[in-house]
Amino acid sequence: MEWVPLSPPPTYGHSMIAVSNRLYLYGGYALNGFYEGLANRLYILDTQTNRWTLGPKIPFNLVTISPFLAMANIDKTIYLSGSLGSPSLALYSLDTETLTWTMHSEVKGEVPPRLSNHGM
Repeated sequence: MEWVPLSPPPTYGHSMIAVSNRLYLYGGYALNGFYEGLANRLYILDTQTNRWTLGPKIPFNLVTISPFLAMANIDKTIYLSGSLGSPSLALYSLDTETLTWTMHSEVKGEVPPRLSNHGM
């Protein structure tokens, strides 16, 4: 059994985006003693009930884009890209209706430079 807090731990370098009546918070660096290191979790705040829930487990390693990534929302799908890590074409998405993660390996082209604190 895994202990899950009722709200996200304190972090910096995380990203948050709104989709409908929910806020999705992902990534960054955790600040307190229990969650030291990268915060590789998704938290969802329902703004109608003011309740946090832990999002679906991420089926692949997003640690390489965890801190300072950018998030964009298109048609209720959240896209995540960029970070302080190595330059990469990595692009991931979350369907907010089915809560299903996708890794977009079909992305082609020149690798953009390392990006952090940017927008999409």
